[in-house]
Amino acid sequence: IERGIIMLEMRHVSQRFEKDILIDQSYIFPSIGFIGIVGASGCGKTTLLYILSGLLKPDQGEIYFNNVPLDQDFLAKHVTFIRQNNDMIASLNVEDNIEIGCKIANLSGLEKLPGIVYQLDIKRCLKKYPSALSVGQRKRVSIARSLLKASDVILCDEPTGALHQEAGHEVMQMLKKASSQALVLIVSHDEDLLKTYCDEIVILENGRLKGTTHEAHYEIIPERKKKHYSLLPYAIKEVRFRAKRLISLICFQIILLSCLLFMVEGLHGLNFAINQSVEHAPLKNVYLVSRKDQEDFRLTGSHIRPHFQSEYGTISQFPETMIDVLPENHRHIVLKSGRMPEKENECLISSSLESKLKKKNVTYMLDKAISLQVVGVVQEYFFRHPTFYLPDQFTNQHQEYLSSSIYEVEGKVNLPKDSQYVVTNDVLQEKENYEELVRMGKLVGSLFIVISLFTSLSLMKIVFQSIALARKLENVILMTLGMEFRQLIIRFFEEGMIIGTLIILMSYLCCYGIREYIH
Repeated sequence: IERGIIMLEMRHVSQRFEKDILIDQSYIFPSIGFIGIVGASGCGKTTLLYILSGLLKPDQGEIYFNNVPLDQDFLAKHVTFIRQNNDMIASLNVEDNIEIGCKIANLSGLEKLPGIVYQLDIKRCLKKYPSALSVGQRKRVSIARSLLKASDVILCDEPTGALHQEAGHEVMQMLKKASSQALVLIVSHDEDLLKTYCDEIVILENGRLKGTTHEAHYEIIPERKKKHYSLLPYAIKEVRFRAKRLISLICFQIILLSCLLFMVEGLHGLNFAINQSVEHAPLKNVYLVSRKDQEDFRLTGSHIRPHFQSEYGTISQFPETMIDVLPENHRHIVLKSGRMPEKENECLISSSLESKLKKKNVTYMLDKAISLQVVGVVQEYFFRHPTFYLPDQFTNQHQEYLSSSIYEVEGKVNLPKDSQYVVTNDVLQEKENYEELVRMGKLVGSLFIVISLFTSLSLMKIVFQSIALARKLENVILMTLGMEFRQLIIRFFEEGMIIGTLIILMSYLCCYGIREYIH
């Protein structure tokens, strides 16, 4: 990889935590080479790496790269971190872990991957996950990531700390080879190992860097070719990887949402069925009018007739059924089969009686047996009442059974205005009763929603806290790869959207399946 003279500089940098880490330090590192950093435990070697990477802004001073102060893209485009224990995302396989550095920075160069994995002898590991790798193989993956990204600076924090001696030398040899193309800064307590491989040793002591500072050289760096990558596939893989932890949350949410959808669907369907039944009920426009004192009276006018007292007789084949008289206006009545009565001895039946009717002729026992012929079946919807409907001509032939204290008024506009009358409508009364049940159902449903929502949020909090705790390390790794906090939030939001979409889709399918089964 051809590269120019690109210098990493510290200019009057100071940093203090509980003690002074750096005191007004200016230092110029070479453009390439293997530089070891040593110092007493707790002196701030790791802090120095974070400052040089741009992850930590010093209290005073600036870090410069090619004579330009570090910007927010420096870490993503120019730096690779290699940490002591783990530099890999657990939910991604080796290939994804190598490529993610380039994809976060939107850098081209993925076509170099086959050559790099061959060079580092990790081709057989590409589809494996971090849990299946040895510590040495993980270090190879981190080095492969830096080579694919063509990092100008490779920062290593105790990369051999968890390795046995042979594996430690192997990692140092690979880093030594990488230092011919980049600046490699390594922090380690093993000074003998550093002396063996490093070109220079820098000592951090009492807040000062002791080593050979280099002369500054700068040149214009050609902009590396960019390529936009979507990180959404990584969010999908993360959700799939966390499936075991998420399964209880997803199942509970699916059950909850299915119940809510089914409840809403049920209440909506119930309202629709009630309104449909009222719309086509034969007696929807027939009002019964009587005096409050129950005395006889006379009521005349358009669409007004005495009430036929059908309770004085019964249908011999169906003694428990109701008997009503059809209204004059019957255009709203829907017949399931047959036709409307045209003669006094013809009648209709409700659809709930159709399966029980074996013969078309029935006997109405009034003062004598009267034979009636069933010529049609009235379609019933939600309200289902076994009923025989007699034509108006029938009552004209049996006026002795007409009431003088109750009248039937067809149409609300024809009702008397006098307050001495009691007006009832059985169809509308039944509708009001069911609507009251619907209101109670909505109240219970609302209470269920509030309790379920509280339980759901509590479960989500527990699950996501558990996941967040497990992902703290991964977030650190992603930030050392150059991912901004904004991108971390977007990634978390994408994962939430995937989980939410999955829950909604599964809930809808579950609700749809139950609804179709009931239908």
